[in-house]
Amino acid sequence: MRLARFRPLVCQRAHTRRSCMLCLFLCLTILLNQPPPPLLAFLYSASVACSQASSRNASVRAAAMPDERILLVTGIPSKQCTSEYLYSLFGAYGGIQQIRIGSSSITKGCAIVVYEQCEAANNAVGALNEYALSKDRVLRVSVYEEERDKKALERRKRKREMQAEYKKHIADVAHAADEPKE
Repeated sequence: MRLARFRPLVCQRAHTRRSCMLCLFLCLTILLNQPPPPLLAFLYSASVACSQASSRNASVRAAAMPDERILLVTGIPSKQCTSEYLYSLFGAYGGIQQIRIGSSSITKGCAIVVYEQCEAANNAVGALNEYALSKDRVLRVSVYEEERDKKALERRKRKREMQAEYKKHIADVAHAADEPKE
């Protein structure tokens, strides 16, 4: 198993990879009943102080930035690209939590790739954006923007409501025309 799966058991704070490795080494020294080396103890205490200071601004950053682990992939040939192919293509850049391939008429040719870490997602965007699958097929990879999707969903909802209101109005007018006048 990869180390990333054990990280939440070792460190509950939002650390960088370096400081999580420090947490791991510190826990290993505790498990082995040995005192940690002085440099390791100093680095660990510095990373804890840094993470506590940065956690105060975490809610502000979370509201301002999209979840950069989630990628939107477009330009997928639906018949040729299987989930196994996408796992092998995107898995080369880091651990993948999930891949969802669109199957409806609207989402056909698109996929959502969720990485375990932001760094892996950024590496995949840099390497696979404008990736040529064939002569006429190019993958477009970008960070998924939830706000843009919410706005599009809201526009589609308003359009459906207006169409329903228009159909109701037409039916009312037709019904009024069919009634005999007195």
